[in-house]
Amino acid sequence: MMDTRAVSLQTTNREIRPENNTIDDFSLRIDNNWKITPLHDLGFGIDVSNTTVTYSLTGPVRLSGTGTVLAMNQKGTVSAGYIQDEWHPAEQLTVTGGLRINNETLTGSWHLEPRLSAHYVLSDEFSVKAAYGIHHQYVNRIVNENVTQGSRDFWILADKSLPASGAVHYVAGGTWETDGYIVDIEGFYKNLDHLVEFTQRFRRQPLDLYAFLSGEGRVRGVEVLLQKKFGLLSGWISYTVSKSEKKFAEYSDGSYFPSENDQTHELKLVGTVQLGSGWIAAATFIYATGKPYTAPVSQYSITLLDSTTYSYTHVSGKNAYRLAEYQRLDVSASKKFVFDVSALEAGLSLFNVLNHTNISYYEYDLQAQPVIVTQVTGLGFLPSVFVRYEF
Repeated sequence: MMDTRAVSLQTTNREIRPENNTIDDFSLRIDNNWKITPLHDLGFGIDVSNTTVTYSLTGPVRLSGTGTVLAMNQKGTVSAGYIQDEWHPAEQLTVTGGLRINNETLTGSWHLEPRLSAHYVLSDEFSVKAAYGIHHQYVNRIVNENVTQGSRDFWILADKSLPASGAVHYVAGGTWETDGYIVDIEGFYKNLDHLVEFTQRFRRQPLDLYAFLSGEGRVRGVEVLLQKKFGLLSGWISYTVSKSEKKFAEYSDGSYFPSENDQTHELKLVGTVQLGSGWIAAATFIYATGKPYTAPVSQYSITLLDSTTYSYTHVSGKNAYRLAEYQRLDVSASKKFVFDVSALEAGLSLFNVLNHTNISYYEYDLQAQPVIVTQVTGLGFLPSVFVRYEF
């Protein structure tokens, strides 16, 4: 579904927009374990986290040229306590249940987070598992939507106007494992709330600078892992098929649309070869579906009676397009030297050895006619040398 509303975008999209985001965190955590009986293993603890976040964004400010669009300086404390019991009602069954309680100073809110998981061994090789949990995040990940220069993320603390983001997780799966192989299948579903997006495209009044939008989301999928644990050649293959969606009242008539991190398919292959005499060769290959993005599709200008001219741009439906698929092959070789009480490993690593072009996002110069579209890409072929010393 396309958003047909006209939105105001700055046409000088190539000017530099300084952005700064810092996070300082000091945490104290105490964990305890008490084996009450052979059937019950009790865990409990507390943690306190003091976090300071600063964020500033400079850019075009209507009626005054360039200035500070957004500046935030926050400091908050999250205090939490938890208790959980690992219960073994039968030799084949393990059930873990717990409760976590959080308090956050900026929001003044309390959150209860129950957790429950179970693992059942069907035989020496087969087992099944399931889990449920509620989670909250107080350092909010904010999507900074920028249609012409590529959206990016920044982080700020939850406060009274921007509540902590929350998620309810459901997981179920099964495992086949022997001394040499593992096959693991897991399905997952997540309900997300209080997702936040920062945007400058909905400017209805001359002095409007930005808006924080709040919405919800859902993630669902299946992950399969195949692993070989022995021999000269070992490694693993994982494949994930998933769908990640969001819903905001301001976009797509309030319907779900693909989130910025939605990747329908992701395949990873990792292999390691023991060459002997301390030599190891390894390779990693990654393939993933391209991520969604929003693009400008047309533009026009309006000149008012006082000769003031405003430029307007129509954009596509929210995340209606997708980047090309992501591909990368990394290889490395190393040799390990073992001494009496230490070890030294040195090697060569080749990142993106095929020099495949992976597009991160597009930039649009709306002042040019026709519009100039620039691909911003990730790293190409990059060799590096590494040394690791253990003692």
